[in-house]
This record gives sequence, C-alpha cells and structure tokens, in this order.
Amino acid sequence: MHYTFPVRERLEGKANLHRPARNCRSTRQTLEELDEYLGEGQWEVIHFNWGIHDVTHMNQEGKGAPPPEGTHQVPLEEYERNVQTLVRRLKQTGARLIWASTTPIGSRTESSGFRRDADVVAYNAVAAEVMRAEDVIVNDLYALVKPRAEKLLSDGVHFTAKGCAVLAGAVAGAIQKALEDPREEEALDASCSINSLARELLDASEEQRELISSIGSERATSGGNKIVTSGGSTYIVWQDATDDGSYFNRLRSFDHTTRRWSETFTLNQAKDNHSRPVLSVDGEGYLHVFLSGHNSPVTWRRSVRPGDASQWTDPEVVGKGTYTKVMCGPDNTLYVTMRSAKMWQGEDFYVKPPGEKWEYRGLLVKKQSRYKYYASYHPALAWGPTHKTLHMSTGFYMGDLKRPGEHNRDPQGLHQAVGYMRSDDFGQTWTKADGTP
Repeated sequence: MHYTFPVRERLEGKANLHRPARNCRSTRQTLEELDEYLGEGQWEVIHFNWGIHDVTHMNQEGKGAPPPEGTHQVPLEEYERNVQTLVRRLKQTGARLIWASTTPIGSRTESSGFRRDADVVAYNAVAAEVMRAEDVIVNDLYALVKPRAEKLLSDGVHFTAKGCAVLAGAVAGAIQKALEDPREEEALDASCSINSLARELLDASEEQRELISSIGSERATSGGNKIVTSGGSTYIVWQDATDDGSYFNRLRSFDHTTRRWSETFTLNQAKDNHSRPVLSVDGEGYLHVFLSGHNSPVTWRRSVRPGDASQWTDPEVVGKGTYTKVMCGPDNTLYVTMRSAKMWQGEDFYVKPPGEKWEYRGLLVKKQSRYKYYASYHPALAWGPTHKTLHMSTGFYMGDLKRPGEHNRDPQGLHQAVGYMRSDDFGQTWTKADGTP
C-alpha cells in the first residue's frame, strides 16, 4: 500500500506497524496465504481489506477484460464466503479487527470496463453485512474518498500523494482509536462506524445544499441531460425565465475539494422555454453544451479548457430541431438526436467525430405518412457495458386526424407508444432488438 509509510509516521511512538511483504490480492489468494501473513506475531489491531482484485474482470488468459469476455476474479457469492472465513480466522488472533471498505473506482479505470464502481458498491455491501454480524469495526474509506475521487485517484485505482495522505490519516486514526479504547461500544456498531473524517465530509455535503436559481423557467431542467460530474467537479445547466419574458440558459459548477459553488455563467439567450440546454463531458474532460432550438437552429459549444466552464467556443450550428439529446462515445465522438424542424417528421441524427465537422445521418425515427399533424418524440441514449453498442429508446406521441379549429397538439386518432433500436457499429446502422433491420 502506498500509504503504509505515512500511516507508520503518524503512529510513531504509539504502535509498531507491519504489513505483508507482498500484495495480498484477492480473498482467494489470501485464504491460501493468511497463516503466513499472520506468522507468530501477537497482534493488537489488524486493519484489513479485500475487494479491488475480487471485483476485477479477467479473461481466460488471466488478463483484465470487460464483460462478457471477462468475469469477476472472485464472484460475489464466493467473495462473501471467503470474507466470512477470513474474518473468523483473524478473530482467533485476539486482535481488535478493523475492516476498511474498498475505495471507489475512478473514471479513468471505469472506462476500461474491467473494473467498475458499481461492483465495488455491491462487494462492499456484502462485506459490511459480515462485519456487522461479526462485530467488526468498519473504517469506511469508500465514503471518505467518493465525493472527491477524481482528485484523489491518479489512474482510477491508485492514489495521488494527496490521496495517500487522506487515507493515511483515516487509517492511522482508526488504529489509534482502537488501541486507546478497545472496549468502546460505539466502535462495535458497524452501521455508525464511518470514520470521523468521512463523516465530516458527508456532513459538509448536507451543508452545501444550494439554491441554484430563484427564477428557473417552468421547464428549467426538463428534457435532455442537465448534470455531469468530471474531474472532481459537478456541472449543472438549466434555463432561467426573467420578468420581461426572456429566457436564458445558464451553468454553475460545484468543486468537491473546496466545497464551493462557482458563479453563474450565461450560455445564451434562448428562443423560448422549449430551447433548453443539454450537457455532456468527454473523456478528456471537455464540457459540451447544446443550446436547443424550437424548430430552429440548435447550437453546440465546447469549453475552451477541460474542467473549466468559464470560457466556451463560439456557437456552431448542428441542425434545426427541438429537444436535443446527446451521448459521448468512447473515442469522444458526439452523437446527437433532435426532433426534426420539418413538420415533426421524425428524429434527426447528427454525429461529430473529434476534430471533424458535424455529419447529418438522416432520420433515426420517421413518422408514418398517415400521421399528418403534431408529433413528439422523447428518446433516450445509452451505451452498453463495453461501450460498443449504442442503445436508443423513444416515446411517440402522434395524431392522424384534426377537427377544424383544433390545435395541432390535440389531434384525433392519437397514437402513443415506445420503441427501441440499437447500433453495434457506433451509429452507422441500426437494428431491432433481435438484430433485424
């Protein structure tokens, strides 16, 4: 562990700190070697963790690989059994036991697909149940790191010098507390055992509730994505409505390290309350905002610098439409859909590879000719677990008849449904769920 030496320094004069000479790896390997690790020592406190290797997806050659090629090195059910066996063996030493929850997976590793933060959460949950049943103290390093993981992690798994210092403080503090008062009742309650620093961070997040705006339009945050987190900051876009009937698309960010909100940045003046902003972030940390039209030009702007919302490129027209949705690909290609401005004829599809111009790829969804009047589409885009398959679902709202004087949005013969399609070649071609065109 990179933070072994900082922990040893913090405990100097209070405890002699030891650790195995090599990486203990998963619960499976530790079961085979635990007696060697424990040796003949008379241990007073044992601070332990397994998980990051257990959740890793491996292929048949033993290399990291995302599913379906890769599977968990130790499946969840086996992990739970192994942890229980290991804890009971550790208890035989008579030492005070402290379990550290596995720390989060950062975005740089998450993107590879073979280690995923959702798996860490699941494995931590079953381990926490074992600790509760066995009356083991919990040092919740996951809760400590998660709010600022992108700042503390160097590569998505390992920690920066600052990250090691944060972990060292939490680990040394937990060990010292166990040494000073091993009978403390509160330490036995795993449900209340988040270390003090983590609790301070969680309390701080409660204190940081913020009124983003007091003049948000009635559709301020509806429609496409309005919030992203990247590089230790969270970015939020919305639409304001002023007393004079004007609409403005705006952005603010929250820094998870300083716990401070940014000033409000105005992105553009919107046409109406249909013309709301949509936000995305690419793998390099650049922010992308789409300022939706209403049967009018939709414009795109990119932050001048990664993770900095204070300056943006000039607006560039993507196409004419309404209700924009955006998805960023693994190579930072942008995929955008919007309702066509041509008599609501369908859902237009645009693509922009890095450094290239916007490319119009036609209608993804086309209204049938019998529907003569108003139509609305509400698509959603998502990547599959390996970021190779692009999924899209969409709701339909269409009508085929209209009485004299009736509004286009109140037609007779109303038809509502939900459809699905997928692309296995990054949006070049699309099929039904069964693979047929």
